[in-house]
Amino acid sequence: MYNTDSCESVKIFEDPEGSQCFTLTYDGEYIWLDDTIYKDAAKYFNKQSQTLNYTIYQLSKDGELIARRVLDDDEKIFAIMHGDKTRMFMFSLKKDAIIYIDKSDIANGDIKEFR
Repeated sequence: MYNTDSCESVKIFEDPEGSQCFTLTYDGEYIWLDDTIYKDAAKYFNKQSQTLNYTIYQLSKDGELIARRVLDDDEKIFAIMHGDKTRMFMFSLKKDAIIYIDKSDIANGDIKEFR
């Protein structure tokens, strides 16, 4: 991830899986990234498999990886909303519902239905 607002590039995170583009948010405590944009583009432009797992990354304010969560394509996630301080929201076509993961255990927490 690079700062494009200045002439200098500042790397804050390098994905070991090779994703180059992330949605980034900051909730006051952690930096949150997901690779949905990159993976969706890969599906479209590279004509790869129409199923890809998405990954959520939790980083410290210094850019250190704290937790990583792979969302299996079986959930049919189509949007990740980084939510509030306690929950990471997303839409699931499988459940036709808004679902969430508790941010206190993003790596292992259960996916729960919001409605």
